[in-house]
Amino acid sequence: MIHVTVSGSGSELQGVARLEDGRAVFIPGALPGEEAEIEITRQKDRYAEARLLRVLSPSPERIPPDCPCYESCGGCQARHMRYEEALRIKREKVVSALARLGGVKEPLVEETVPSPQISCYRNKAEFTCSGGRVGMVAEDGRQVLDAEKCLLHPDAVNALIAFLRPRLKSLPVERVVTRVNASGEMMLVLSSRTPADLTALAKDAADAFGMLKSVYFCRLRPRFVHALDGECSRILGTERLSEILCGLDFTLSPRSFFQVNRPCAELLYQKALEMAALSDTDRAADIYCGAGTISLCAARRCAHVTGIELVKEAIRDARLNAESNGLSGRTEFIAGDAALEYPRLSARRRFDAVIVDPPRKGLDRPVTEALIHSPSRRLVYVSCDPATLARDIRLLTESGAYRFEKAVPVDMFPGTSHVETVVLMSRIQA
Repeated sequence: MIHVTVSGSGSELQGVARLEDGRAVFIPGALPGEEAEIEITRQKDRYAEARLLRVLSPSPERIPPDCPCYESCGGCQARHMRYEEALRIKREKVVSALARLGGVKEPLVEETVPSPQISCYRNKAEFTCSGGRVGMVAEDGRQVLDAEKCLLHPDAVNALIAFLRPRLKSLPVERVVTRVNASGEMMLVLSSRTPADLTALAKDAADAFGMLKSVYFCRLRPRFVHALDGECSRILGTERLSEILCGLDFTLSPRSFFQVNRPCAELLYQKALEMAALSDTDRAADIYCGAGTISLCAARRCAHVTGIELVKEAIRDARLNAESNGLSGRTEFIAGDAALEYPRLSARRRFDAVIVDPPRKGLDRPVTEALIHSPSRRLVYVSCDPATLARDIRLLTESGAYRFEKAVPVDMFPGTSHVETVVLMSRIQA
């Protein structure tokens, strides 16, 4: 048992203290300013990890966790602190990444935009099925928690999972994915590497939940990396789920990307479009465009938007969404790998603004190179990972093509350590 003073926060919102040998020790559940007793659980040359045993002097920001599974579930990291403190720490996380990894001296980072909802906000969820359990993976990465209620998900989703749990014990389902729209309508995807006839289960679920409008089966690849990594086939119900965002109508297939926190996504897109500063004569590109959400919001403000997305189903949705919103004439959607398609596109077209919203791994290197060699006046980078964002910012600024202007963190994922960030970069005139 070791006595420490917590002096800061880490990238996962864990407390950080210093051991006698000078190494940093990361302590989940500890808050800055607290005196605590800890037990070292992992030793490394440059740092250590520890378990929080007892808080000797609690921070005024500490609150009792509102979830009974909080200490065993790895899904949330901020339910033991006041919401305002979580927003502050997330801003500092972005500042630290941009300065330390991105090489931006004293980066201008605005206050974190709070989420309109801090519970029951997720419109998409993935659950693991293992050993007769259906739920979230525990903090140890091995067990599956059969939690009756997750505070991140709407009540209808928790009820649907409770209905499925005993029925899936005898079926080879490995993952369950739910989507729910603003009207409460749901889509269910049952995923497995083993073919299975799930028609009876789908009908039972649809009969029990009138708002369940669509059920799919996803045949997972042998070495799948996520719950929808395979071919999806519809069992019953509608082909797509309808949604409204920023006053536009969208339809979503099972594999289409859509921000998981719809009310907060509207605030995020508002910030991104403010930064893009589009005029009615501008032409813009939206790289990693998903189902076209940002593209269509931007198309209402400018002459034309070109979107690029790898997932073919998402591009089909984007084209349908453009048509249903009367924006087909102002948009073009290209199905393909952005690493291949954007370099080809930028070689023959000039864009006034480019918006990028890559997956957690950040920009593909060929995309970065194309942005450097054909810089737009404004580059808006939407990121869900401050570390890969900072890496890409360094490459873009050190190239001499762009200047970092500012960043705005957005709390898309309340209760967790994750934060969305919008960055504005401008072209350096030759």
